[in-house]
Parts: sequence; structure tokens; C-alpha cells
Amino acid sequence: MSSPMPAPSKSTSGVNSKCNGPRILTIGAGAQGHTYAEPIARLHLGQIVVVCEPIPFKRTEFGRKYIWGAHRPPLPHEEFEDWKDFVAYELSRRERVTAGEIKELDKRTKLGRIGWSFSHSFVRGNWRRHDIAAATKKICERRGRIYGTTGEITYDSKTISVHSFASGDTVKYPTKLAGKGHGGGDESMVENFCRPAQAVVSREMEASASQRLWLGCEIEEIVRSHVAVFAVEKARKERVVIDWQKFWREEVEVKLQKELRL
Repeated sequence: MSSPMPAPSKSTSGVNSKCNGPRILTIGAGAQGHTYAEPIARLHLGQIVVVCEPIPFKRTEFGRKYIWGAHRPPLPHEEFEDWKDFVAYELSRRERVTAGEIKELDKRTKLGRIGWSFSHSFVRGNWRRHDIAAATKKICERRGRIYGTTGEITYDSKTISVHSFASGDTVKYPTKLAGKGHGGGDESMVENFCRPAQAVVSREMEASASQRLWLGCEIEEIVRSHVAVFAVEKARKERVVIDWQKFWREEVEVKLQKELRL
């Protein structure tokens, strides 16, 4: 791993240097990494400043396209083989700032992680199902059906159809596909990830308010919902009843504190 260096200044910025949005670290430079990065760059949603990827040619290809460009080599703090290497670099950099060896810059690296989740909801006997179909004729297209007491809604990546039981009529609404990847879902997800951060960076909104506006919840709720899946899996495998507060404390809070002390 290269020796730590201070965060980049304007003179060393790469292909996204004009963007004032959040500064983003990308973990994984494969097909999905490009799927997320492309709308971030195209829509000026943020500035991709670091890539972590174990395969050299993938890391280089991604970096040239989204970070350092084709006219200069990467700086030591712009590419890493593993995300743990970046964490080690960042901790070392902060120690050097505290020691007065280097100065903290206004545009320091800020991290974020893009997540993906689906859920099935059951309310008062009516139900909704949402699928992303892979390895089928409808590969990576959205399709679903919502049943209600007065009608039903069916949809795919191109059309939303609303059928009324009372009249027997069906009204179809064409939809616009947002970008590529999972029926346009990847681009929408990336946008809803970056917009709250943009609002905070520009000081338009507080973090909690911007998350509520764009995500419908706060980041902590998203993390808790994902951790709950691990709790359920533990209960299933070990055939035990999980104390949620104890599980959260031991598996999240305690482990985070240990990581921060390292």
C-alpha cells in the first residue's frame, strides 16, 4: 500500500472536478460499479474520488473514466485494492492532521455506500408484489401486480396499467425508463442516494430532513433494517429467539467501537 498523502487539492482533481456534490468512494469496479458511477457523472450527482478494486485493469479502467482521467496517472489516495486499505490510509491521514504534519482541506473525502433492498408488503388482506426478473426473457426488467378492493395495478418497465373492477376499464400509462440497469432502478437509486448529500453539502437542508425528503427515512433506519436480516438469519440457523437490542449492541455498536479504536 502506498504511503498516506493529503486529500487532493483542486489542481489534482480529475474528471469530476467541477461537481460540488458529495465525494464518493466506490467499492468494486465491475459492471455494477460502472452502472452506479455513470449516472453520478452524467447527472453531476457527486464526485467519485476513490475506487477500491482488487483487479488492476478494472481499477485502472474505472479510474480513468470517472476519477483521474486519461491525461495523468492516479494519485496514491485515489485507488486501493481493498476498502480496508483506504480505511487505513484515512485513519493515518487524520492522525497526521492532528499532529500538524499536514493541513486538513475543505474538500476532504466523504464516504457513502449504495444499497439495494426489496420488500413485500401485506396490508388489510390486499397485497403487493415487486420483482426484478433475472435469467428469464424479462431479464432485469421491473414487473409487478398490486391487488386492491376496487381494482388492480400491473406494471413493467414500459407501462403501468390500472384496472377498475367497477367499470371494467383499464387505463394504461406509458413510463420513462431512467437509465440502464435493473429496469432503470439503479439510476433512480443512485440519484436518491446522492440528492440528500447534495442538499447537506450545499447547506440547503439538515441531514435528517434531506434523508426524509429523498429516501423517506433516515440512514440509520436503512442500516437497522439490513442488520435485522442478519438477526433473522441467526434465529433461523440456530433456532433461537433474538433479543434485538442485545443483538444490535453486540453485533453493531461494540464492533464499531473496536474498529474505531484500531
